[in-house]
Amino acid sequence: MVLLIAVLRIYYCFTVPLYTTDVLRNLGYGNEFRYYGFSVYEQVPYDFSPEIYQFFWPTREYSYPAVTLLFYAGLARIWASIVFAKLILTLLDFINAWLIHKITSDRWCALLYLCHPIGIWFVSHEGQFEALVNFQMLLAILLLQREKPCSFLLLSLAVQSKFFPILLAPYFLAKAAGHSFRFLLKSIGWGMVGLLPSVIAAGRSHYLSHFLFPGYVPINNPISWALFHPGLHAFTPFWLVLCHWIAGIVFLLAILSFIRWEQRFLPYLAPLVFVVFVKASPIGQFWYMLLTPVFCMTVENPRHRRILVGLTILFGVRSLFTMLIGPVGYRNTEEIMYILKLGMFGI
Repeated sequence: MVLLIAVLRIYYCFTVPLYTTDVLRNLGYGNEFRYYGFSVYEQVPYDFSPEIYQFFWPTREYSYPAVTLLFYAGLARIWASIVFAKLILTLLDFINAWLIHKITSDRWCALLYLCHPIGIWFVSHEGQFEALVNFQMLLAILLLQREKPCSFLLLSLAVQSKFFPILLAPYFLAKAAGHSFRFLLKSIGWGMVGLLPSVIAAGRSHYLSHFLFPGYVPINNPISWALFHPGLHAFTPFWLVLCHWIAGIVFLLAILSFIRWEQRFLPYLAPLVFVVFVKASPIGQFWYMLLTPVFCMTVENPRHRRILVGLTILFGVRSLFTMLIGPVGYRNTEEIMYILKLGMFGI
């Protein structure tokens, strides 16, 4: 099964993204980093004309944290192409499955992650960078499990890739405090060191203001709790919105029943808050839910953890439908597909 998944995912790496354009935009900003440094946060894609990535969100500044920018800057220095970016992200997802096995000693959890339809479609086909965020979170959890204070360094870097990993902070702090006060201080120190990319970015641009006071952000959340919200999921068929609503309810009921069974809340806090928050947000997206199985790694009961990781597959209904039947909901126009094709093997 691993071999079949590998073949499918590598094949998808050589196909043009169908639903999103983020991979080309991220590569574009990574490519421009060599000229602007962190002041690239002050630029908009129109400033990069006549490059092909000038057309995506042309008047909006870069909206991802510093570690994500550095990751794509590194990729662009090696080979600035969509295919290469997707291959690296796919490789990270295989490493993530291995890390899950190291953390849990559970082959089923690792296999469920590797076969996750969201990862197969939105990482290997669309080029979303959730695999990068998961890699840093999993490495942080593994190091914490082995009582290494530098686990907080990895958690800090993960937060600077996408902000959601901050939800792991209560669990990490509780584990560190339960070890010793000296261990806690060392851990916090490593976490502060990990903030260096954002400190440098803030010193060389209006980096923080882009996140504290964002500009235009389209209101669109096809995985929302709000089934009948006008415009929130205008491009998504109602049956798909309903499937995600049901998946969220099933997942939360499972977590609440496990909390009641164990009489413990902290191990379940991160996956619980993440699912509630993303589905309540006005800008949640399908691929965000690939973070859910990694948040479940804080669950210490092996049976409960495996059940929850299995239930996260329900969040991949759009990916599974697309792979087995065909596209559903919004898809890139012919003009966008043409531009993406130009960037497949170099920008």
